[in-house]
Amino acid sequence: SVLSGEESVPAPKASAQAWVDMVKGCVRMMDGTHIKCIVPSELQAAFRNRKVFTGQNVIAIVDFELTFTYLLSGWEGSVHDGRVLHDTIYNPAFRFPHLPP
Repeated sequence: SVLSGEESVPAPKASAQAWVDMVKGCVRMMDGTHIKCIVPSELQAAFRNRKVFTGQNVIAIVDFELTFTYLLSGWEGSVHDGRVLHDTIYNPAFRFPHLPP
């Protein structure tokens, strides 16, 4: 392993295998991010995120061929990621791609 400060980090080959083991059986990957945006001054407080810029909270899902299979943008930057995810999953209007049972 490679040492980084006081922590032991797996060597790249071991890391790759750990990654494969971690995503085994996975069909898609999801992440959220904040995209900078310009909004009218009366909306800036709602769109100002924890990083102090105005932005939209975005959720993206890709498959293992790096093809976007779902993208939702527009949530105010001040909204917590967990709330965005919860509403995205449970609000039928967002048409979240649930896996079959």
